Amino acid sequence: MPYKDKDKDRERQRNFARRPEVRQARKEYYEKNRYERLAGMKDYRKKNPSYFRSRNLAKNGWSLESYDAAFAEQQGLCAICKSEVSNEKYPVLSADHEHTDPPQPRGLLCGRCNKGLGLFLDSPELLLEAAKYINKFRLKKTQGGQISA
Repeated sequence: MPYKDKDKDRERQRNFARRPEVRQARKEYYEKNRYERLAGMKDYRKKNPSYFRSRNLAKNGWSLESYDAAFAEQQGLCAICKSEVSNEKYPVLSADHEHTDPPQPRGLLCGRCNKGLGLFLDSPELLLEAAKYINKFRLKKTQGGQISA
């Protein structure tokens, strides 16, 4: 029987779910019905794509409206390399954000630029060093010298 106090009722439910026999029964049920559950979850995601899209955007400080506005402002191009999204599997730009709490939206990036920023830890200093490094070898090449390792 539920308690009138919602916090107390939630705690009772949590304690019930932590009991070893309940955990074992849930595990067995999941293993027995795993493929049906996964198929059901997949169907639900297909039927409700905007729900999951908005939920994922919200984790990064975006809303569907702010994403659409930024997409229109950037004319569907990556904010860094200005390329169009050409990937058929994921025909969307990544919603880039500041890694703060709460996350602050920055702009929309293609997958390559988004991964690049992540690999450089969103560090302007590292990106500048990488640019210097590339330019150093580009200058040697344009001066006619062979680059040897």
